[in-house]
Amino acid sequence: MTSNNYAEAAQLFRHALSPEDAARLPFYGQLVKAMAEDTTCLDILSSTPRRQRKPVLLLAALHYAARRDTNSMSQLFARGLRPGEDLGLVIDEVLREVARSPELITQHIHRSTQTNEPGRSAVIGAVLQELATRGSNSIALIDVGCSAGLNLYPDFIPVNDDASPLSLICNDLIDIDRTKAFPRIELRFGIDTNPLDVSREDDRQWLAACVWPEDQTRLLRLEQLVDTLPSWPEPHIFVGDATEQLSAVLLEIPDGVTPVIVNSWVLAYFSPAEQLAYYELVTELCRSAGAAWISIESSFDVAFHQLNNPAHPSPKKGASSILVCEPGGVPSAWGWCHPHGHWLSFTPSA
Repeated sequence: MTSNNYAEAAQLFRHALSPEDAARLPFYGQLVKAMAEDTTCLDILSSTPRRQRKPVLLLAALHYAARRDTNSMSQLFARGLRPGEDLGLVIDEVLREVARSPELITQHIHRSTQTNEPGRSAVIGAVLQELATRGSNSIALIDVGCSAGLNLYPDFIPVNDDASPLSLICNDLIDIDRTKAFPRIELRFGIDTNPLDVSREDDRQWLAACVWPEDQTRLLRLEQLVDTLPSWPEPHIFVGDATEQLSAVLLEIPDGVTPVIVNSWVLAYFSPAEQLAYYELVTELCRSAGAAWISIESSFDVAFHQLNNPAHPSPKKGASSILVCEPGGVPSAWGWCHPHGHWLSFTPSA
């Protein structure tokens, strides 16, 4: 493995968590820093196919192992979450265990980090409420990279509601009227090359493994949402590549219903050429088919988000930018958010 490959992998590890997440999640924050200097982890990440070359995939594989009954990784993760524990010693032992048994990670390289973080619905919902005030009152919601489909229900999941165990917690950095009416979501569609099914135990375990173990609130909420999901309207799932399936999905949508295409932290898995093809397809659908588009992605990973960044900078490092294209319009920057929807700075274009 060349030094250039190692340097790239080390850089990915160092940027795996935003600064605010690294600060509030000391176990994972210190672990990814140590992985950036560990030969075994650098070897694994460097040799992983580029589409899956994400440090969070390695973290999810370790968390998956830790959730499987009693084993060495289970015990190490338990110690890593214990207040007052020497994290340096714990992390050294985690890395030794990986060196002894790299298959703990490599057996999951075929997967992707289908985190399906429902906190992003706090951002998606705010955009949908604003679109409703602009005439998109009856919509078909289309989630590209839907995983288990948890972000197809922003109208079902409350935000900042202390009375609901399902509530999403989002710090609105700019005043947002969350009492605005949602559009009527007539149809819900998901597109994924490998959609997850919450009725399958392994899929449920993988969803949980993709959540950071120090985020117990997220884990509990995920479990409650997964249990509740079967009682909500069933989505229509299309299996395959987004650029191939979007046109098929639009054929299912009746006249008078606005297709709203959403992608959130999925385009980082696309190559630059695939990102460009997706951008051209979706902007054309907004122009010619009356679709709307909500894109919530990392400017670091997605080239067209860099080109469409708002004039004002993000209020925090490591944020995701929010691009919106209204029917018949062009993409414009509507603000920034935490990658998991913990906060939102929302400035819709005029």
